Amino acid sequence: MSKFLNILLAFFIAAISFTCKKDKPAPPVINGDCKISSIQHYDDNNLDFTEVFTYDGNKRLIKASKESADFNIAYTSDKIILTHSDGAKTELTLDNDKVTRADDSGGQYETYRYNAEGYLTQIKHFYNATVYDVTDITYNGDNLSTAVKVAFDQSRTVITYEYSTELASSTLFIAEPLYADLIGHFLPGIPFGKQSKNLKVKSRETYIENDPINTSESEIIATFTYEKGATGHYSAVHGKFKEIYSIAGRKLSDSWTERKDITYACD
Repeated sequence: MSKFLNILLAFFIAAISFTCKKDKPAPPVINGDCKISSIQHYDDNNLDFTEVFTYDGNKRLIKASKESADFNIAYTSDKIILTHSDGAKTELTLDNDKVTRADDSGGQYETYRYNAEGYLTQIKHFYNATVYDVTDITYNGDNLSTAVKVAFDQSRTVITYEYSTELASSTLFIAEPLYADLIGHFLPGIPFGKQSKNLKVKSRETYIENDPINTSESEIIATFTYEKGATGHYSAVHGKFKEIYSIAGRKLSDSWTERKDITYACD
């Protein structure tokens, strides 16, 4: 997951060639005129926290709340300003209806590059005006297939994704790889380009440390399933995770589950 804006990551627990189709992708399924109103996050069947989302009369997200903390969102013609209840701010700059830069109040910032079809293809993270890491993103058809992040010390994180044939929902932003692994401030309605067309069912994240003396590698394999409620909306996302890593030459593993229960507000 992106290390940018640690406070946002804590709050929302969130160059290679790329290929793309010449034809415009089919739009994601929209389950009526509905917005996600809350998400309950479970770890190993224990409720961890609940997020609550509030929208204005224009159906734009204006507040996200987690327990006693609030996260307020304001809009101008070319910016989106995210303000945490402790005063920390992130300013998102828009160009052609996409976020092209994010600046936080601590001096860190990220830039975002898109391809001609509107998909995000690169995230570049700066710390003290120096490049800290760069993530290059590849697509297979209309789905995000690979993300490769290279840090300042040349350590690498490679994430690959697999999808079902079922069409994704525009309201189910929490199933989008950009939200899950790459952008800490990916929120409903904030435009980071086109989302993947189909539902993510598997991811494999490999971390390779650049240390010639003590090279280490770890891997997290995750599988995802989805539930629909009686109205046809996705009501839950289930994730099964297994991490494989080495300590002092010994291979170890750990497993856990996550679940996100979703409720909607519909007009």
